[in-house]
Amino acid sequence: MPMDLSPARPAGAAPAPPTAGSFVLTGKHVLLSFVTFFLVVAAVNAYMMFAAISTMPGLDAGRNGYDVSQRYNGEIQAAEAQAARGWRSDAELSVTAAGMQAIVVFTDRAGAAIGGLDVEMRLMHPSSRQLDRALILKPMAPGTYAAPVGTLGPGAWDVVITASRDGTRLYQSRNRKQI
Repeated sequence: MPMDLSPARPAGAAPAPPTAGSFVLTGKHVLLSFVTFFLVVAAVNAYMMFAAISTMPGLDAGRNGYDVSQRYNGEIQAAEAQAARGWRSDAELSVTAAGMQAIVVFTDRAGAAIGGLDVEMRLMHPSSRQLDRALILKPMAPGTYAAPVGTLGPGAWDVVITASRDGTRLYQSRNRKQI
């Protein structure tokens, strides 16, 4: 049952027309507000989908559970062989005039330098694979390998060092460095 809350008017008198400057809510206003609301929701959803898809490139090739499980026993044997060799690596990221430089020194159990290695370093950002860097380190002195890095953003970086000889991986380490 509708209710009229306007001031009492004489019987049979027409309602007063709106005064100048007063707002009258019409069906057009309601429709425009409704459509605008859903356009804003759709625009925000589209932006969130774009941001999510552009920052997550998808699955890494070869990182699914099956592939990892098939290599598991080989990884255990490689880790045992590495421990038996007793090699150590000392990695450093130093600042130079041209940016940063990665330096890795390999020594054996007795502290002697280990030369003749093919050394790779991967700098992996924990939250975005798009920031990852792969470096090939060149020998600078016996047991010392280096490569230019350029600039890295501040924060935590996973550093994976892999040393091989004749295509066989002999050493691998994974550490987190704070920059």
